[in-house]
Amino acid sequence: MAKSRDEVEALRPLWESLPIRNLDADIDYFLTVVSHHPWVISPYVVRVQPPARDPMLVVARLERHEFPVAVGYRTLVRPRLRTAVISFDGFLGAATPEDLALCVDALQQSLRRRDADAIMFQKLESGTDAQRAVLDRAGAITRVRGIQPMTRWLVDVPDTMDAFMSRRSSSSRQRIRTDNRRLLRKYAEVRVERLHERDVEFMLEELERVSSKAYQRALGVGGTNTALGRELIATCHRKGWLRAWMLYLDGAPVAFWLGSLQGGIFSIDSPAFDPDYTKDSVGMYAMYAMVEDLCADPLVTVLDFGHGDAEYKRRWANRTTTLRDETFVAARPLPVLTALLLSGLYSARAFAYRTARDTRFGAGLRRAWRSRLTTKSSGT
Repeated sequence: MAKSRDEVEALRPLWESLPIRNLDADIDYFLTVVSHHPWVISPYVVRVQPPARDPMLVVARLERHEFPVAVGYRTLVRPRLRTAVISFDGFLGAATPEDLALCVDALQQSLRRRDADAIMFQKLESGTDAQRAVLDRAGAITRVRGIQPMTRWLVDVPDTMDAFMSRRSSSSRQRIRTDNRRLLRKYAEVRVERLHERDVEFMLEELERVSSKAYQRALGVGGTNTALGRELIATCHRKGWLRAWMLYLDGAPVAFWLGSLQGGIFSIDSPAFDPDYTKDSVGMYAMYAMVEDLCADPLVTVLDFGHGDAEYKRRWANRTTTLRDETFVAARPLPVLTALLLSGLYSARAFAYRTARDTRFGAGLRRAWRSRLTTKSSGT
C-alpha cells in the first residue's frame, strides 16, 4: 500500500512498465492530482500480487469526497464520506476477470481496516469485466443506487478533414462553409493559434481571458482558475500531452478547445467561448481547426468528446459507450445511512430528469439556466 508521495515514487518502475489506458492513471498526472486537489488526504495505491504472476496496481486516492445532489444547476445537499476514489481505468495490469476480482477484493480491505468509509469506482464502462467485478461485490444496502449512466461520445478520426466532413450531409457541409465565410468577411483578422506551442504561462493567461466569461465558469467547469486545473494543464504541457487551439478575432481571444493525447485517444477538456460572439459560431470554427490538426496527426486515432449532453457531441460522434460511477460503502451505521439517503435522492432526481429530458420544456429550461449562468459569469 502506497500512502505517501515517496511510497508512490518507489512504485514508479513497476507503474511505468504497465499499460496505461487513461491519462488519469498515469503516475505524473496522478501525483499532480493528489498534490493539489483540495479534498485529497493521501495517495492510496494498492499493489496486488497474485500467486505465480506479475504484480498489479490499483491507482486510487483517499479523500474527503463530496457526493453533491443537484437539481438543474442547483446543489441541494453535499454529504461527505472518507472515500477511496479509483482513477479512470485504474486497474493496471489486470488482464482477466479473475485479476479484476482480486483488485476489488484488495480494495474492500480498506473498508474493513476503516481506512475509508466508501469506495468510488469512476466511470466504469457498462458490460465490462471491471463493472461486473465491482457489482458482484456490492451489498444490497451498501451500494449507492440511482446513479445515472453517462454517455461517452467518441469519434474515429480519419486521415483527412475532407473525410471527417463527409460524415455530414451536403446541406450541413454547405451551412458550415457559409458560417465560416461569414466570419471571415465580418472580421479583418481571423486566426487560430496553437497555444501548446507557446510557453505555459502565456497559454494559461489566454485561456483564462475566455473561460472567465463563459457559462462553464459558473458551473465550476474548466480549470484555469483553480490551482489543480492550472497544475494539470502545466503537467500535460510539460509531458507533451497537451494540445490547445485559440481563435482570435481582430486580435481578441474568443474561443478555445484543449485536451490531452494518451494512447492514440485525444480527450477533450472543457472548451469555452466568449458569449459576446455567440452568433458568430466561434466555438465551432475553433473546433474545425482542432479537428483538422488531429486528422493530420498520425498519433491520433480517436477523438473523445467525453460525457455530458451537448448538441455538437450528438452531431459529430460516430459511436458511444455508456459509463457509470459505482460506489459502495462500509457496513457501518453512518456510511449505510448516507448510502440510503443518496440512493433515494438520486433515484428521485433520475425520475424527474427522465420526465423532462426529451421535452421542449426541459430543453428550454437548460438554455435558460445556461443563459443566466453566462450573465453571472461575465459580471453583467
